[in-house]
Amino acid sequence: MILASLGHRRIATITGPRGNAPAAARTEGYRRGLAEAGLEAHENLVVTGDFYRESGFVGLRRLLTRKDPPTAVFAASDEMAVGALLAARAAGLRVPDDLAVVGFDDIEVASLVDPALTTVAQDKPGFGTAAAGALMAMLERTTTPEPVLLPTKLVVRDSCGGRPAR
Repeated sequence: MILASLGHRRIATITGPRGNAPAAARTEGYRRGLAEAGLEAHENLVVTGDFYRESGFVGLRRLLTRKDPPTAVFAASDEMAVGALLAARAAGLRVPDDLAVVGFDDIEVASLVDPALTTVAQDKPGFGTAAAGALMAMLERTTTPEPVLLPTKLVVRDSCGGRPAR
């Protein structure tokens, strides 16, 4: 986990909605990343969002009220990460000096916000191909589509305090 490799020990997450499979997978990835880094997952550093910017803003504001607030946050979507950036700024924090932020999706705005957002990029063409294949299988009623796990790639930009991609 890049945040742990940069020295962060209190890493929070703003998850997606309960009952949502991608949100659950991203939360599991967060927990697995902490475990692999030898860090404990603290439940008070986990807040639920809905993948949209406002819930990232509200989620980070809630995290900042904790007795021992996080030094880094992983948001389960870039939209929520942008909300977290705005909440950090509203609280007078500097990203990444006071708080590191990482998102998920690599949407276009991720490279345009200031600071540019470190994010986990999905294989968007692969996602489209898998979705089309699943739809065809359902229409032909030949098989029930199996879940597909697509590769991701970390895109390091300024918001985590690591070396930005240029």
